[in-house]
Amino acid sequence: MKNFQIGLLLLSGVFIASAQSAQTEKDILFDGSNLDSLVAEWKVEDPYNELRDSIWSIHDGVLHGKGGIYGWLRSKKRYGDFLLHAEYKLLDENSNTGISIRCDPYTPYSRMNPSRTGYEVQLIHGDENLNEHGPFSLYRYVAPSVYSPNPIGEWHTIEIRCEGPVIQVTHNGDKVLEFDQSKDPTLKDIPLYGYVGLQTHGGGEAEFRNVWIQSLSDKIPLAPENPFQGLTINFSELKKLGGDWKFKPDPKQEGASDGWDNPRFDDTDWGSAKTGKEVTAPAWFRTQFEIGPVNPKADVYLYFASARGKAHVYLNGRELGLYDPTLEGENQRFGFRADRYLDEGTNTVAVSLEGDNDGKASLGEAILLIEKNP
Repeated sequence: MKNFQIGLLLLSGVFIASAQSAQTEKDILFDGSNLDSLVAEWKVEDPYNELRDSIWSIHDGVLHGKGGIYGWLRSKKRYGDFLLHAEYKLLDENSNTGISIRCDPYTPYSRMNPSRTGYEVQLIHGDENLNEHGPFSLYRYVAPSVYSPNPIGEWHTIEIRCEGPVIQVTHNGDKVLEFDQSKDPTLKDIPLYGYVGLQTHGGGEAEFRNVWIQSLSDKIPLAPENPFQGLTINFSELKKLGGDWKFKPDPKQEGASDGWDNPRFDDTDWGSAKTGKEVTAPAWFRTQFEIGPVNPKADVYLYFASARGKAHVYLNGRELGLYDPTLEGENQRFGFRADRYLDEGTNTVAVSLEGDNDGKASLGEAILLIEKNP
């Protein structure tokens, strides 16, 4: 195993801006007219439009979620520190809905619900029995500290504020939950960034209106936390991954919805391209590699010498992060924490490249799987 020392820029789960908060303009997630700011995901196989229309509908400026089926509408981009505002109505006592925060996208093959990769603020009708599955809980993890009535058939306001490891939930003006995940050993490693979204579940129906989110910092974290950002670190090379990769153009940008990041996706009809070579974008690269047992306590990263254009990086169907040159500068070194999704045996890396203003993209020739030395 080779040992190296480099000045490695690893995108951090800590904000890449200054420590001071900087509020930005609100992003309207639902304005009463369309779902253009949201991506539909679900837990059953069905064509996108057909299922989205069967779960979600808009009437008189109100978003209606059908009960009895799993489905999510998530944001198109990720957020770190933010304030999310929504108005909701439960239509009967069986209504079961919620708001997902700091979550990964749902993927049918990983079967990971948003509430298992981040958090879900539970929105159901309940009583004064406070528990981790009741109204305004961080579902399955944290019970609210205060009871706030939410009568059936009435509009209520929910606000969720996330700053660093602290999550605060306010319902109709009452602060019902405040939780610092850094003080909980079982939850402290949940990333401080992710997608947000609306959920429909089993049971009755629910409605939403006036849904918006406001970032509380001028830069967002793009990858799991790494305390070595910008420093020279020692590491050991586990695997060289540069060279010939599977390659396919994606002019209609259908790869994400068609599961091109899925390790079980059949890419036998794809062409090939070498890392380090310029390609026309949007496009995808894929490769597989084998690896034996890795120290479970090791910090393992997927390192890229550079990229031209935006690069969404996936390992075994899970998104590790986004390299965005508009934030980090062109052709910068970058890396993402990989050990949580690394498998002994066969692993699949997929990269979606959006390209620059000229419609060109590339991955740097050097791509490594590395382990940080003690």
